[in-house]
Amino acid sequence: MTRAELARVRRDLVRRGANDTLTGLANRPLLFDRLLHALARARRTNIPLALICVDIDRFKSVNDTWGHATGDAVLVEAATRLLSVIRPGDTVARVAGENSRCSVRNWTTSTT
Repeated sequence: MTRAELARVRRDLVRRGANDTLTGLANRPLLFDRLLHALARARRTNIPLALICVDIDRFKSVNDTWGHATGDAVLVEAATRLLSVIRPGDTVARVAGENSRCSVRNWTTSTT
């Protein structure tokens, strides 16, 4: 194996270790690492952050009724939609089953 091939395999293994294999989202350990950094930054800068929890209602019935392939497709679609609405630098993670979390830095609210 060449050095370039070894480097590619290493990058792939690192990515697999930090991301959910089905959805490509960050996994729980990566989310917790990023949250620790975001919390430290929020304390230093006094700028709030948000943690948004998402759960797909009746997901078990989707798997039970239409099968796991359909359930997987639902999870992939949910991940795609969540990723399409976050800002660069924010994190979406799949932490368990149908549960996802979005870590949002520099949280601000708008009245408009």
